[in-house]
This record gives sequence, structure tokens and C-alpha cells, in this order.
Amino acid sequence: MYRNRVFELQDAASCPPPNAETLRRLRPMIQWGMLLCWGITALAVVLKEWSAKAAVLSALSTAVICLILLVLTRERSELLPTPLRLTMDPDAIVWEFPARPSTVKGRIVVRWEQYTMPRNQITGLYYQAKGRRIEVRGTALSKVWELGPGGELTPCVRKELRDAGLSVCLEKYSPPGTTQRILGALAAYTGKDIRVSS
Repeated sequence: MYRNRVFELQDAASCPPPNAETLRRLRPMIQWGMLLCWGITALAVVLKEWSAKAAVLSALSTAVICLILLVLTRERSELLPTPLRLTMDPDAIVWEFPARPSTVKGRIVVRWEQYTMPRNQITGLYYQAKGRRIEVRGTALSKVWELGPGGELTPCVRKELRDAGLSVCLEKYSPPGTTQRILGALAAYTGKDIRVSS
């Protein structure tokens, strides 16, 4: 009889940086500040306090500074360590990400995610050599909970995904050899050949 195999791993997941919430809040202030400066410049020209040349130079310098600040505070993501629990039971592979930050409708939330892939509905195993990423394709049942400020879990998504691809990058934050060990375990578990792409 098949016994469950459980792997506690560290995925290198694409997440918002730790200061992303603060930077996102600065963007509206920068935009309104730029409009206010342009309004004051236009008023100074109308009142003949400034010449048109001085006003254009002021407006351009304000625009350049604000655009630089907007680029620096744009929404972006970086690879951060995210815990991953991979369970291979007799019927399915269960992927659990207990604390993965993500951006949802413009706000940063910490989510607890679980994906269950029935063993008989896994269609392929892939290894992307360039990105050192393992991908398992097949049907997955997705369950997602948001982690509230008090640590409570609130269910927000539950759906079945056809031809889904679950991928993880274990090279960055896991011990050496982890990727090959997991690939070997997945190949033995599913009976599928690993397709390697560059």
C-alpha cells in the first residue's frame, strides 16, 4: 500500500516586495502633487508672475521628478521565499502554500493556498532548465483563503482548474539537490517522463 510522502520546501515565489503597500499609497499623492504644481504654474502665468518660458521649464522639471517617483513606486514583484508543503497521497498530490503574499485588486493580502491534483488526472511533468522551475500539469481543485489581521482564515476562492500548471522554483531557497529529489519523486509517483525544456 502507498504511504503518504510529505515534503516541507521553500518555493521562490513571485510576491510583492515587503514595502509594496507603502509605495502604493504614495502614488496618488505624487499624481495629485504633480497636478497641483501644474495648476500653480498655470496660475502664475495667468497672473503674469512668471514668463511662459519659466513656466514651461517648471512644468517639465515637475513632470520629470514625478515620473521618476511613479516609476520607483510602481507595482512590481520579486522572488521571495514562500513555504511549500507537498503531499503525495495514494489518490492525489496536494500543494499547500501557507503564507504567500499577493496583490488582489490593488491591495496586498497574505493568502493560504491549496491545490489538489488527482493522481490519475496529471497529464505531464516538466522541468524548465533556464528558470530551474518544476511544473506539473493536470486538473487541479483550487482552494484559497485570505489571512485576516487577527490570523483568521476567510475562504475566498474554490474552483476546478482544467489543464492547470502548478510550478515551483526550489533552487533558490532550498538545499542543493532538492529539485532533482522532487523531480525523481514526482516521476516515480505519476509514472510520467519528465520533459525538459531550455
